[in-house]
Amino acid sequence: MLICPVCKNEYQEGYKTCSDCKCDLIEIPDVIAEKSKPVKAGMLIPFLLGLLIILCSPIISYQFTADFFIPDGNGIFDPAQFIWMLNAFHYSLLLVGSIICLPPILYWFKNRNSQ
Repeated sequence: MLICPVCKNEYQEGYKTCSDCKCDLIEIPDVIAEKSKPVKAGMLIPFLLGLLIILCSPIISYQFTADFFIPDGNGIFDPAQFIWMLNAFHYSLLLVGSIICLPPILYWFKNRNSQ
């Protein structure tokens, strides 16, 4: 595979110079070309799931708290306890969402820096 040393554009066999930079192309071994493949699409699913949990954490935490304190919709509760439980669920969901998002972010960051 041929690559431009300046702009890193890839070219097929037969080209001699880069169309953008006008510099000579260099050939890189296939082993290096395999490492510079795009990021795996499978990392997108955990990232989106974690992002969805983070974005929906206020709604989900309210539903969990309401189910605990107001099972039939007419329960009596202490507002301070309700707020405490609401915050506990909210911060827990933020933490879980962040932990789920972390491996794809680290993978993408590592892949970006290795190219």
